[in-house]
Amino acid sequence: MINALADFPLHVPCNAAFIFLLAGMITALALKTSNTFDLLVADKKNKKSDEYAENVFEFINEPGKFSSFMFAYYAICIVFIVFLIIMPFFADVYTVYGQSALKAYNFKAAVPYLEQAIKLNPAQGDAIYLLGTALTAIATSDGAGISDPKMLERGQQLLKNSTNYAADKGMYNNLGFIGLRKFNMLSSKTENALEKNITAGNDGGLKSGSDLKINEKKAALKEAIAYFEKAIGCEPMSSESLNNIGIAYMHSSFIDEREKNIETAKKYFEKSIKYNENFIIAYNNMGDLYSQTKEYDKALENYKKVIDSSVEVVINENRKKNIFNFNYASCVKEKARAFYQIGEIMMITGKYPQALNFYNAAYDHQKMPQVVLKIGLAHMKMGNISEGRRILEELKASMPPNSEIYKKASEYQQVKNSDNNGYFGY
Repeated sequence: MINALADFPLHVPCNAAFIFLLAGMITALALKTSNTFDLLVADKKNKKSDEYAENVFEFINEPGKFSSFMFAYYAICIVFIVFLIIMPFFADVYTVYGQSALKAYNFKAAVPYLEQAIKLNPAQGDAIYLLGTALTAIATSDGAGISDPKMLERGQQLLKNSTNYAADKGMYNNLGFIGLRKFNMLSSKTENALEKNITAGNDGGLKSGSDLKINEKKAALKEAIAYFEKAIGCEPMSSESLNNIGIAYMHSSFIDEREKNIETAKKYFEKSIKYNENFIIAYNNMGDLYSQTKEYDKALENYKKVIDSSVEVVINENRKKNIFNFNYASCVKEKARAFYQIGEIMMITGKYPQALNFYNAAYDHQKMPQVVLKIGLAHMKMGNISEGRRILEELKASMPPNSEIYKKASEYQQVKNSDNNGYFGY
């Protein structure tokens, strides 16, 4: 109850002011039964109050009239307690349960709590924001794509609605995140369309890197950047917001103004790291950026910082800053990503044994078919043809024949030896 009272003014609708006013008026009238009220009446009479005031007091003192006022007073009190204290309080309780589930990355468990909180108090801005976050996370749980567009649309609308109650960087970061997911989905569709056209012999003059939906992709990134800028406006030193906008600019560098967008992305990643040296996602992103510009030494330097980081320190230090992006699983995932990306650099530079070691380390941290694919390729490039083909064949047996991994595994099985340096599926 103390928590509800502490937050009380924050979730009272504007039209509740009328109830406050009416309750105050009736409370004043109820004072008639107390000595204080009698003194006030006497004082008014002694001072010969104006005729209007005297008429009011006489009206209240008439037999039977005051009981109706008391009834109205108690009715208003009940309405006041139920709708403006009890229901908002329980809405707060459900919101806290939902928030706890979100912090534990249990998004589906959070939804019913947050739905109930909004049902009890439609003006509970925190519940609206958290429900939008949960639905967005569920709808985008399928890799880099969107598994449930309708759920994502609802989540996006809830996040937009939540900005009417309070401006928070988390709301804008999540809205920007949706823009990035739309970009990834459009990129995936473009690649699939290109592949189908070329496979069918209908390339239509399309070249590698051509974009079938460039305007839509630009719009998605522009939307994301706009929201991330608002997030930074709420908290200029937020490592999370700075990293996010850096990602958006890094993606933009693949579309147009390459050098300008790369430099802008680099600036934001550097700021993210400056304000929070334990925000390891920014190091990985900085490594990806340097890999993109073929500055491999700098890329390796950033990836190794992720590998050398302590999971416990990363989690604890970020929680001190109210950043809950990191748990044990997410930290291990970032380490796997760093190992994998170093393996990619080793492959590109022809250091196949080292590449194999880093791919194996990535697989030890996170068992993904993409990593197994590159382990098989590394063996093929080293001349371990039988071992490489065995690994790739086992991988194909576990994948649908129409999947991208299956197709790549079939291609990699044709690699003869390390002299075939020009063959990569990057």
